[in-house]
Amino acid sequence: DHAWWGNHFYFGGAVNGGKVRGLYPHDFVESSSNPVALSRGRMIPQYPWDAMLYGTAEWFGINVEGDEIDKVLPMNKNFPPEKLYREAELYKAVQPAASAQILVEGSIVVEMADGDPAIEMGNDIIELDLTIDNEGELDTE
Repeated sequence: DHAWWGNHFYFGGAVNGGKVRGLYPHDFVESSSNPVALSRGRMIPQYPWDAMLYGTAEWFGINVEGDEIDKVLPMNKNFPPEKLYREAELYKAVQPAASAQILVEGSIVVEMADGDPAIEMGNDIIELDLTIDNEGELDTE
């Protein structure tokens, strides 16, 4: 739509969900007691379009304390900080995934819980890439 307001839906495991952000208007009728309602059903937004993107940019690693955010969201300085959601408001605090490489020289046998061999290798140098996901589980993909 070409209007001022918009709807954003955030999905994913790291999203701090279950919340409706922003303010829903209590009345859509233009009046002196309702400063956000204009004629013909137009509403003045209470939060900028950049509000959700600010915290998302921070989650992606953009430094919001320096000039880097100005390249991503050039209008962010036009809004008070309390109108821009921060990363901690939008996303759960999760440990970054860890990855390690292990070099093995010699014979190796990795057994499954039932005792059957899962990996058997001879006297070769092999490289294993083990990645641990955010829940501390081995990522097999």
